Amino acid sequence: MTPPSRSRDESRAPWRLAFAQLGIGLAVTACYDAPGPPGGDGSASTGTASADDTTGDASGGTTGDTTTTGDDETTTDPTQPSSDGSTTGVPDTDPSADDSSTGEPQTCLDSEAPFGPPTPLVSLNSRDHDEGAWVSPDELTLYFSSSRPGGVGGFDLYVSTRDGRFDEFGDPASVSDVNTPGAERRPSVTTDGLTLFAESISQSGDYDILVSTRPNTVAAFGPLLGVAGINTPSHEAGVRTNADGTMLYFDSDSTGDADLYRAARQPDGSFGDVVPIGELNVPGAGDSNATPTSDGLTIYFSSTRDGGSGSYDIYAARRSTIDDGFGQPVALVELNTTSIDVPSAVSEDGCRLYYFNSAASGYDMFVAERSP
Repeated sequence: MTPPSRSRDESRAPWRLAFAQLGIGLAVTACYDAPGPPGGDGSASTGTASADDTTGDASGGTTGDTTTTGDDETTTDPTQPSSDGSTTGVPDTDPSADDSSTGEPQTCLDSEAPFGPPTPLVSLNSRDHDEGAWVSPDELTLYFSSSRPGGVGGFDLYVSTRDGRFDEFGDPASVSDVNTPGAERRPSVTTDGLTLFAESISQSGDYDILVSTRPNTVAAFGPLLGVAGINTPSHEAGVRTNADGTMLYFDSDSTGDADLYRAARQPDGSFGDVVPIGELNVPGAGDSNATPTSDGLTIYFSSTRDGGSGSYDIYAARRSTIDDGFGQPVALVELNTTSIDVPSAVSEDGCRLYYFNSAASGYDMFVAERSP
């Protein structure tokens, strides 16, 4: 795939360029365009409401719904055990990575070491676009977005679970009460599993950041509503939250280029104090999809800045304390390709990076791990 040129138009319309290069029809002429659903225009109606702060003691969760997979086969909720008491999965694929004395997977010794070769999430990737994986702290629950057949919109949100970290993820289930005929993409969930953020196409054709909550991890998420204090007439997307949902990271093209921002939760539940992450933004380039580590000291993001390997490349920047600014970003040359590479989640110990790229015919999801 020929690397796209790095023009100002690209920084203003990164996803439209990406999908045009992949030969996919566009739903809307927007900065973060997505393929529209078959026979649909890809638009979605959204509301505006503030999100209440929620608490809980469980990580991850499922909707308990039935869905259609990419092969048009109806499956039950993957979190429900089969007759032998197991969920869909396979035996550990790398027993050597376990600690022989405890059976627990080893953690990497250096959370700044280069990542090893990426592994595709084969049980989740379909023949369509699969992107934006978010994983629970134990990495046993994964939310993502996909344009696979059987959904209700151009992109829908899905959830999958597994028994152990070396198991394959089971068949994904649609997060049905959240999905609409429009496009819901790139979910991010607080570690208690009770608040879900995502991006969706608004009635005006731009992307907005939305939120859904639920009272416990057994209940289904409610409809997505606009996040007060964040959205503008421009495009806001690429949302990621810190562990307790008190800080949002996102990108917006409100100043022309796609730039990275953060916003703090206010006492009334809305988000305010929206500020650009100036030390990471490059004028004339597209900077998007900020993905912080659980301690907030490292942030991964995607950028079209000069010197990269392809269109959007993954960079990492670090800081000593959460009160400091981030240092000079460094490209993850071991993962970047001549295609589009976008980070989406980091494991709790900082040893594994989940991301997606467009090297194949569409977006596929991968995980890369640092050596123990």
